[in-house]
Amino acid sequence: MDFIQGVIAALYQYVRQQLSDQSTRRHLIKNRHICYRAHRRQYFRTLTLSDQWSAFTFQRTHGAVTVDRDQQNVPQGPRLFQVANMTHMKNIENAVGKNEPPALGAQSLAHSEQFDGAQNLLGHRSVTIYHEPERFAEWHRLQSVIAQTESQTSGRSSTLWSCLHRRSQTEVCATLFALTCLALYNQRFTSGAGTLSIPFIEENDQTQARRDHLDALRSLVGNAYPNKFARSNVSQNPGGEDTISDLANVSTIARIVADDSFAEVLGSLTRAAAAGEKPSPEALQTVNEKLNQIQVRVSGRIASPPRVMGKAAFVHLSDGVSRLQIYVRKADVQAISNDTGAPLEGDGKGWDLFALLDHGDFIGVAGYLFVTKTGELSLHVQQMQFLAKALLPMPDKMHGINDPEIRQRQRYADLIAGSLKLEREEGELTPREVFQARSAIIREMRRFLENHGYVEVETPMLTPKATGALAKPFKTHHNALDIDLYARIAPELYLKRLVVGGFEKVFELNRNFRNEGIDRTHNPEFTMLEFYCAYMDVNGMMNFCEAMLRATVLSALGDAHVSYQGQEVDFSQPFQHLTMKEAVEKFAPPGAGEDMLELFDQYVQPNLIQPTFISDFPKAISPLSKASPADPSIAERFEFFAGGLECGNGFSELNDPEEQYQRFRDQAQQREGGDEEAMVMDEDYIRALAYGMPPAAGIGIGIDRLVMLLTNQHSIRDVILFPHMRPERRSEGPAAE
Repeated sequence: MDFIQGVIAALYQYVRQQLSDQSTRRHLIKNRHICYRAHRRQYFRTLTLSDQWSAFTFQRTHGAVTVDRDQQNVPQGPRLFQVANMTHMKNIENAVGKNEPPALGAQSLAHSEQFDGAQNLLGHRSVTIYHEPERFAEWHRLQSVIAQTESQTSGRSSTLWSCLHRRSQTEVCATLFALTCLALYNQRFTSGAGTLSIPFIEENDQTQARRDHLDALRSLVGNAYPNKFARSNVSQNPGGEDTISDLANVSTIARIVADDSFAEVLGSLTRAAAAGEKPSPEALQTVNEKLNQIQVRVSGRIASPPRVMGKAAFVHLSDGVSRLQIYVRKADVQAISNDTGAPLEGDGKGWDLFALLDHGDFIGVAGYLFVTKTGELSLHVQQMQFLAKALLPMPDKMHGINDPEIRQRQRYADLIAGSLKLEREEGELTPREVFQARSAIIREMRRFLENHGYVEVETPMLTPKATGALAKPFKTHHNALDIDLYARIAPELYLKRLVVGGFEKVFELNRNFRNEGIDRTHNPEFTMLEFYCAYMDVNGMMNFCEAMLRATVLSALGDAHVSYQGQEVDFSQPFQHLTMKEAVEKFAPPGAGEDMLELFDQYVQPNLIQPTFISDFPKAISPLSKASPADPSIAERFEFFAGGLECGNGFSELNDPEEQYQRFRDQAQQREGGDEEAMVMDEDYIRALAYGMPPAAGIGIGIDRLVMLLTNQHSIRDVILFPHMRPERRSEGPAAE
């Protein structure tokens, strides 16, 4: 094995050079998918591989694949059929999945991609290799090339090198193809070698044991990653199938047994169990007589290490929200074959399957419900099907993941850890609960706007001008149009164009992109809600915004009182209204300075804990806002603050095209002076205003910061599923090369 790996590494650069030659182009291989050109209809009729130096022949016959030697080592027949059943090879997709050892026939067709990666023969790279299609006959000579190479090398890489050097370029490619097949597919999946291991999976005793279990599971049930598992729907879930959360709910169980009083009976048993009291045998018998009639099929992740007691065991399954205990007894459980879907023949196969499971694996189970002697609702398993293997150990179930970088970079691990974590502070939300709350907040805001006559729209995310806010944009280029475009920094000007066109009430939940700094309240990509209402001014918009936020908090969270970073924020009371000048006079110490904006940022904002509207901003920093009739130097603009966070910005919209044109000119001069965040001239928006826009008010609400506030999260990265971060540092060593 080591010899073959060494040969592959030594020949890597040589073969890459040979493959670049025009005379040796044969077929296009890309991302482990074989793609033959549409105008070519020539493809493999017979391909000979070596299985530990003995021949295997695959023939393509009438759109199917037959394998001699009784189709041994081909457990995944459907994938073989998929590979060979296509009229044109260019249509083949997913012939071989990344990091997956599929059927040998599919391997034979997709294996040429491995020319591109002696360091990591399992893929993770892309390469384009071309050959002339007229020279297929060379591939039929694989067995003879291998046999001659073996006899001439006698295990010496130098002799092999000279031998291959004398052969044709096609024979070199064929030989490397065969050697790679031997080195990779006739051995264990990862081979235990650093150059062949899956990236980012650390080699240790735990991962090795899990791989051993996976190999044993393949031998037992066949395909270790089946396509589906059909769940029951005795709970009449609107989603059409039972979940663990459904079956763990006492009210749902009462509805299933069609007995309203049953919920109280079952609830009393579970409450008594939580208090350390064991239910009476009579109560258990009464409950279980009804529960045993409920046959269910559910699936989930193994949420705890199994507790084995002789020939029986308990373990918990989780759907990411709730847990359900399952009971497995050797004499009762059957293992389901993933190849046939039928129970495996032979005694103890189900128990053998259970013994190969690890914490974190996915399984599907079928059986009936019952309550244990300790009062816990459980499922007595009669059939078990393996669904997916967790090759990495699960996070600490007691404390979860404490490193914020790991939590934010590997959100999948963070979500798993949150679902498994047992110790939690009072009021602490799991990561899943945070993002479910985010979804509920957005849903309620959308519902409130729609109930008040607002129409949701979509506006461009790539724009020819970076306008609508004072920010530095991301820039890209449109090749077909040959123009530069910018990721939008705000949808404001497009939404106001719609007001011009007759949409009196309009809103958009949008993604914005600003090429600026990153801190606990700023992320380059963020979500905003912007809405505009014709015939409304800044005061009407503040009143409407207050009503919407109060209704959203109450509906999404069930309470108008929110705890944020140790402070209680009360949305039930009327919001405070302060001008910027009043706020600075209230919170800034005397003699602190004269710059109103700096004083506000330093002294005022941290003290705005309760919901507050700050109004009367300088017009110079509000180029899209109307000026106050009472003071032309002041803009009719407000910002919304709560918990010390700026969460919204609104104003009476400037609808005078001539004044807006002059404001744009002033911004352009600032930009010429070096201010990269100043706005650019938008002639089309001026033209839209020239058609006439009614008086209007609008606001943009930062969804991410609002969710931070309502879920008590310190950083904006904790409310964004996949925040932007620096590239992950790779560890030194062969596996990272």
